[in-house]
Amino acid sequence: MNYLEYRFSIAPLDPAREVLVAELADWGFESFLETETGLLAYIPEPSPEGLELDDLMAYQMPDVTISVVVELIPRENWNAKWEAGFEPIYVDDAITVRAPFHVNANDARYTLIVQPKMSFGTGHHDTTWLMMKAMLDLDLDGRPVLDMGSGTGILAILAAKRGASYVEAIDIDDWAEENARENAALNEVNITCFTGNADLLDGKSFNTVLANINRNVLMADLPRYAKVTEPGGNLLLSGFFKSDAEALIQEAQRWGFTALNHTGTLSPAMSKNDWCCLRFVRG
Repeated sequence: MNYLEYRFSIAPLDPAREVLVAELADWGFESFLETETGLLAYIPEPSPEGLELDDLMAYQMPDVTISVVVELIPRENWNAKWEAGFEPIYVDDAITVRAPFHVNANDARYTLIVQPKMSFGTGHHDTTWLMMKAMLDLDLDGRPVLDMGSGTGILAILAAKRGASYVEAIDIDDWAEENARENAALNEVNITCFTGNADLLDGKSFNTVLANINRNVLMADLPRYAKVTEPGGNLLLSGFFKSDAEALIQEAQRWGFTALNHTGTLSPAMSKNDWCCLRFVRG
């Protein structure tokens, strides 16, 4: 599968970038990276039929200027593209995320080796960083963990390194499953990988569910997460902006979850550059 990279330049940036991400997510764009001048957005080839870039946000923010350059990213070129700008990531003093070709990275208590290839989830995006930080507060030792939208498998690998008894990683793309398996081997941990979506969850049970996807998928899949999360178990969600948090909290409460670290405003530890991570406990 090839991907298309949409490189948006946006002026002024805020809040237009946040609105654009929401619109693109509705069109099926799967991942976003913020840049100094705008946004990178990724979607499998071909482009969705009917997408008119000139119409994006035009009715909402007429004073915003958006330009875009579209680049085809063949599968075999993805690894080289990431290596060109991939630097080690540090989450406080506890986690180091590095690629196999990094020779001078400072190892932390948990060192994760990630060969990104075509999968998303290297720790560079704020949502992945937030999920890893939030996972440090969870007791995963001897407990089963699910990683939905696993990408490179980075969160699943961290769960395994933190003592999870069983870790299952699910992603909709077969190349992500392959990449997660390879990264698990690099880290010498065992994770069980599947290609698919929340339909694979029937009859399963986990103490902790991790889902770093996007708002629309999370909203749709919350009933499934509720069915597979043990009473007293944890749910960590990310992949959305702070402005989406309240809607997700209300929907999660409908399915028996209670939000932690939420007293009208989000805890600073759970947000970064307008991206958000929410923690819930299952009643």
